Amino acid sequence: MICEYCNTVFKTKSALNNHKNKTKYCLILQGKIETKEEVFKCNLCDKLLSTKQNLQVHKEKCKGKKERIEQKFKCDYCNKILS
Repeated sequence: MICEYCNTVFKTKSALNNHKNKTKYCLILQGKIETKEEVFKCNLCDKLLSTKQNLQVHKEKCKGKKERIEQKFKCDYCNKILS
């Protein structure tokens, strides 16, 4: 299950729904809330995070994920990514 607002992946529909209803950065993307607080954006995937520390932790995970994807091969016919 993928969130259509922030592209985060979840194993279950209930986890996705919980995320969409409670996660601050996703609520901002949905336009359900506005924030006067500073929001931090990942330059690798455009995900919004509420603190600079959360951004730093996320960027390490995001960087590793991006490197793993770049090491795989994309099919020219169906665009499927293979190892």
